[in-house]
Amino acid sequence: MSINDRNLNELEEWIDNYLEKQNIDEIHKIDKYEHCKRTSAIAKQIYPNNRLLEVAMKFHDVGRFIQYDKIKSFDDRILSHYLLGKQFIEEQEKRNNIPSSNELDIIKNVIKYHMGVNYIPKDDLANINKEALKLIELASIIDAIDNGCVGATYYIEREIINDEKHYKEQNPNLDMKDVSDDVLYYYLNNIKFDKFKYCNTYADYLLYAIILLIESLQNIKNTNIVIQIIEKENSINKYIKLINKYVNKPISEKCILHLKQIYKYYLIK
Repeated sequence: MSINDRNLNELEEWIDNYLEKQNIDEIHKIDKYEHCKRTSAIAKQIYPNNRLLEVAMKFHDVGRFIQYDKIKSFDDRILSHYLLGKQFIEEQEKRNNIPSSNELDIIKNVIKYHMGVNYIPKDDLANINKEALKLIELASIIDAIDNGCVGATYYIEREIINDEKHYKEQNPNLDMKDVSDDVLYYYLNNIKFDKFKYCNTYADYLLYAIILLIESLQNIKNTNIVIQIIEKENSINKYIKLINKYVNKPISEKCILHLKQIYKYYLIK
């Protein structure tokens, strides 16, 4: 598909204006505003000749702002930001606030499926063209880089505290520092897992965030860029502090040792 620069310019102008309106007062919204901006910048750094990806990353988490307004939480099990975001953009398109275009159609798929191609239902997969599937896959990689290497080290603790009431409603007696057996297995074997299916505690979500860091090192051919981001953000030490705080011992010691070993492997690879 040939990319229409005029369409991209219009889309970028719209989303920039929308994001700026979210960048006020509420720290949780500011987190997501900065995430959208950072992912676009990371996309440009890693895939420098893909402007559609850069613009799509500014759009990809638009549903987070609506989700937070509705439930004051980023818990997708309560209300999916993936679906909210796509629905919101479709509403804007119907109202002619955003002009329809092939580029927008692809971006709507990125919004709905940026968790990754492997998470797209088979019935939906048949209706998504190759260009959109490629962009979805790249978007999921960029999203994981920022969430795992940068963003989570800033905001995961705030989200843990903010979402406490929702977890407690599900299971008031659950020890939030316990790691679920499946999550520990996936973490220690460097396997990305479905957070909606397996994460039940604070500790689970923390290990999921670290898996995104590991996945980023695995999926980018030039790991030097990811290493530079990790080093700049001091991400490993930040995660060690969080593990010590939010994961019960002796599991925390095992998780820290694993994180150090994995990072050392990629550092000297």
